[in-house]
Amino acid sequence: MNSSSTVGAGLGLITWLTLIGCGHRAGPAPAGSVSTTPAVSAPPVASGSASVALPAGSASAAAFDPPPGAASVTELTAARSNKVCRAQTAEIAAYQSEGVLALGAGKGGIGASWLVHLAGKREEQIAFSSFDTEGKPGARPRGVGLAGQKTARVFGSGAGFTVTWFDGKGLAFARPRTEPLPPPEIGHLGMFGPEVSSDVALASTEAGSVVAAAPFGAEKNQLGLFQFSPVEEGAPPVTALGVTHHAVAPRRPAVAAGDAATFVAWFEADGRILASRFDPKGKESDAACLVAPASPDKRESLSLAAVGSVVIALWMEGTTIRTRALDGSGCPISPAWKIAEGRWATIASIGDAAVVAWLASDGRLLAAKLGPSAAPSTAGLDIADGSLGIKDPPALAVTGGRVAFGWAEAMSPAVSTRRLMLRLVDAACFP
Repeated sequence: MNSSSTVGAGLGLITWLTLIGCGHRAGPAPAGSVSTTPAVSAPPVASGSASVALPAGSASAAAFDPPPGAASVTELTAARSNKVCRAQTAEIAAYQSEGVLALGAGKGGIGASWLVHLAGKREEQIAFSSFDTEGKPGARPRGVGLAGQKTARVFGSGAGFTVTWFDGKGLAFARPRTEPLPPPEIGHLGMFGPEVSSDVALASTEAGSVVAAAPFGAEKNQLGLFQFSPVEEGAPPVTALGVTHHAVAPRRPAVAAGDAATFVAWFEADGRILASRFDPKGKESDAACLVAPASPDKRESLSLAAVGSVVIALWMEGTTIRTRALDGSGCPISPAWKIAEGRWATIASIGDAAVVAWLASDGRLLAAKLGPSAAPSTAGLDIADGSLGIKDPPALAVTGGRVAFGWAEAMSPAVSTRRLMLRLVDAACFP
């Protein structure tokens, strides 16, 4: 039976630190234990100001709209038939009632997490398995925990992986082992309850831990940054990194951990997108940067990817996929490029560039490379060529010069359940 513990449900900006607990990292928890109090770094200090300060010239440092005739992805080739891609395909799971799938990149390959419906259970089981960079199975499929919501993520953690999901206690996490037994211990960050799951952003760090950004404080008018699931023995199970000072009721944030800083971006009520930067000591930049001005158009699916010394922001604007490059302070240095039309866009770094993947209106899974300026090549790849049609959000991860794509397709024209697929290609095959 999995041991479980809780990182407490503190909401106050002053008292939250006294309410934190976390799961044991080594060995099973004592019988009946529910929480411990770890050593946590100094708590973030919130600003009493609700105003948004923008640095002089940040809104006009780079024009928002791209120049007339700017490139978009219009030329597509099939990755499976391109010899340079060295495409390898593997089946993750078959006859699944759910198409929720996540991929994470670790030093040892690719981790996959998905939801499994259990007969007679209201919750769904979180499943996990792993593959090497050629698509060969590593860890065999096994259950990790039970989810109360249709959310599951996986992140590389050193030589292993961290799987996250939401259950009735809040944000849950575990580090699955290659061996099926004993089952992994489950920890919780209870201050991130299931009611805020859509407002919690997660990303892996270079050190192998996971960083979280979410609305913080009694009024939820700022974003708190925390780091958890560390790889280092003896490290605090959860560390407070900082809190924003320039947000106004931020929602649906994105976070990315770069080489020397952590970047966070978020939506405001009027549709604006703002971004900020935190140094390794948790000090935030002096002011937020305006990534996108207010707009009546629906904006969603905000994400960030650290690319060398810059960060690329991606979001959906209706059915248009837009990207914009941000400098080391989080301010724009490029137009907001229009990549293509589609849905469910996602992005991942490939060193000094990035890959963006999305689903086209005809059900094809497409991908293209972005340069450091966030501008796309006109040429892209048809990743899931030969599939039976994709109806769920795709997954994307990069490791060891290989780009991994995951998707759910119909088992057959006559069978409604889904097959979960993995396809890996060389990063060098992107034009």
